[in-house]
Amino acid sequence: MALISKSEINEIAYLIAIPEDDFKDSVISTVQEVDLRSILTAPLYDALIADPASYVQLLNDYCKPYMAHRIKELTMTLQKTEDPTTSTRASEIVDADVKYQADIAGQHYQNLNLYIARTYSIGARWVSGIIIDEIEAPPPPIVDPPIDPAPPVPQHGHNCDDIFLPDPNNPPDLINLCNWANGVEDRLLIDYFYNSADNVVIDSETYLPVVSLLTPDIPAGTYEFKLAFTWSLNAATRSMYFQFTLDGGTSWTEWVSEPKDSTDDIPFSYFFPFAHPGGILDCRLESRLENAADNGLISFSDIIIDRKS
Repeated sequence: MALISKSEINEIAYLIAIPEDDFKDSVISTVQEVDLRSILTAPLYDALIADPASYVQLLNDYCKPYMAHRIKELTMTLQKTEDPTTSTRASEIVDADVKYQADIAGQHYQNLNLYIARTYSIGARWVSGIIIDEIEAPPPPIVDPPIDPAPPVPQHGHNCDDIFLPDPNNPPDLINLCNWANGVEDRLLIDYFYNSADNVVIDSETYLPVVSLLTPDIPAGTYEFKLAFTWSLNAATRSMYFQFTLDGGTSWTEWVSEPKDSTDDIPFSYFFPFAHPGGILDCRLESRLENAADNGLISFSDIIIDRKS
């Protein structure tokens, strides 16, 4: 069953429709059955295929935009490859357009992954790609831990906003993924933190805050930092400046970008792993203008800290 039609690809990814015959069935099939299936995992993908009416938001708002822009990226690449008359200059232009399209597809990939993490990792009780309809309580602890006051709800921005940390007198279900045996203090084995901000106006030559994330005191380990946002600037001949930090501003990573056109909405995503010695992470994204007479907008942004080991 095809989850997206050729007319929908034109409608979502193209300002000016191209002939539907340009969309190869093999490309559409690969994006759906390989790329999308890998992102959703087999159980969720199979459930979507079997009953798409039960996953309208997932399909229309996240899967179809990702598929349409990914198919456009691959179609543009094939069109260049199949045209031996393309000049060097024209080839450079096509390469730039393909890269820009890949960036857009990458942003929709990030959006899809984030939606799945927010919606199905907790709400639908997905654990390691397996949907659990009935959660059985884990076995009692080997050694009863001391009775302490119930810990507070995690701070806003954690992916478990609606779940209390484990109570020693009421062992948690599997979704909390906690270790309470051998008298070890309760803690989440897998840490995932994020925060978002929408429609932040940039109107100064001095750096302004866009989005920030302050984690609790987290254990040492290997983590991944992820940053994604979409920005625009009403001046194509000038730039916007960006900088981020993981240590509250002690050190910053800065870069400058200039839009191709004043009407562009430009997606950006960046991620890297790092070894964390333990403690609080104070992550911030800031932006400023080259010229205060311009108007900049960051329509949405996300900072994510994801523990890997």
